Amino acid sequence: MIGSARASRKRTFYLSDLLIDPQHTILVRDGVACTDERKFKQWEELAGGGRRYFRDYVGRAGGRARYIKEVDAAERTTRFAQEIYDQAGRLVVVHEKFPVDLGHKQM
Repeated sequence: MIGSARASRKRTFYLSDLLIDPQHTILVRDGVACTDERKFKQWEELAGGGRRYFRDYVGRAGGRARYIKEVDAAERTTRFAQEIYDQAGRLVVVHEKFPVDLGHKQM
């Protein structure tokens, strides 16, 4: 299932409802990830209650970059990567940044 920030659950937030996890993501008691939903406009629900957030940026040369953040059910980051696509939409470079920075890998 794909979500978007616009179609997100609407609710009034009170300071007493907010919790901060060790990775500085703001959480609400019912598991709403406010910060990630604002930064990453789209996401997919993963098995086990996690999410895969992603955001695309158009490049100057006609390609695009996609940033991907995967989190577990507690909204702790399990993976962060950057994918670079050429003008034809083909994946050309993947840069795994978290949990271990593996550098750029040409496809």
